Amino acid sequence: MAYGIIVVLRIIVPLLIWFSPFLITVIAIFLDAIDVEFACRRVLTKKQYQDFDKALDYWWFTNAFVFAVISWPEYRILMLGLFLIRTVADVLFRLTKKRIYYFYFPNFFENVFVLILVGRTFWQTQILDKPTVFWSLFVLVCAVKLFQEWFIHVAQYSVEENVLKKKRAWMPE
Repeated sequence: MAYGIIVVLRIIVPLLIWFSPFLITVIAIFLDAIDVEFACRRVLTKKQYQDFDKALDYWWFTNAFVFAVISWPEYRILMLGLFLIRTVADVLFRLTKKRIYYFYFPNFFENVFVLILVGRTFWQTQILDKPTVFWSLFVLVCAVKLFQEWFIHVAQYSVEENVLKKKRAWMPE
């Protein structure tokens, strides 16, 4: 039941980005972070969750992309390129079920989206107006993101399961 509510929220919340972009982004990222804690309570198998989670992630990214292209025309090409990289990863994953494609085509889109959104929300500036700041943050974000993609999709580690040694009660395959 709780997982179902979170799934419904993950479908509805991205549509609300037009009303409060920063708040909706925080909520969307939060829901993505916590949904696993409810899915692993004998609701889904680990594989089912990963497939479903990727579809819900892509729904969020699609809504964020449409918002970015319309609201931030000066970033249209950058956001299109990053969104296409993520789309390639999703298509290849759907075709092959190999998670390694998420490492080869990492999700820089969401991180750059947040970077631009934070710049506009809190600094009231276009972050690309400050190239040194933007590129420094971009390189940092990319390095962290590559490690995260490797950790999750190549090594297939989970902080909760592998680092904290927390057992999850996934439905059997």
